[in-house]
Amino acid sequence: MIDSQLEEQLRDNAEAVFGKGKELPAGHRERFEQRLKSFREGRKDVQGNRILNPIRQVVGKSKLGKIISSKKWLVASVAVAALLAGFVFVLNPFEIKTQSDSLVDLCYYYNIQIKEQAAYTRQLISQVDETNREILFANVDFIENEPIPDVQLSDDDYCLLITNFYENKIETLQNIQDLICTTD
Repeated sequence: MIDSQLEEQLRDNAEAVFGKGKELPAGHRERFEQRLKSFREGRKDVQGNRILNPIRQVVGKSKLGKIISSKKWLVASVAVAALLAGFVFVLNPFEIKTQSDSLVDLCYYYNIQIKEQAAYTRQLISQVDETNREILFANVDFIENEPIPDVQLSDDDYCLLITNFYENKIETLQNIQDLICTTD
């Protein structure tokens, strides 16, 4: 059906395509039909006829298979690399703690230590006579709530300041505990 339509259009427009009054070269039609027939045998067209892959004709069947498998391997590798990069950048499982994180952890640790020592000291103070009890409670509250000095230091020096500051608080509370225990 398509052949007959193509042939009719060629006949109608033969003068425009090939020139006025010119005939087709000898054997042209036979060569064209032969090429059309071999083309149809090679791969399938819209009607289901088999037509050859032009790339396979040039490269060859085995080389084309290697090229395609190499391309598939490359695409798969790039996809896996993109997936891993996404996990690393989005989820960041290898996050390195910064100095400020260690400062927060250090303060948190010492706050817990101070709260434990202050609670134990308050428990001991509750056993003291009433005349000294209010003064001792006030001192424990002051020691527990005294803020860290706000100074400009390097992170290492600031860690040392925090450690000394809290160690002094804990030592003071332990001294109060010792005084209460020895006076009983």
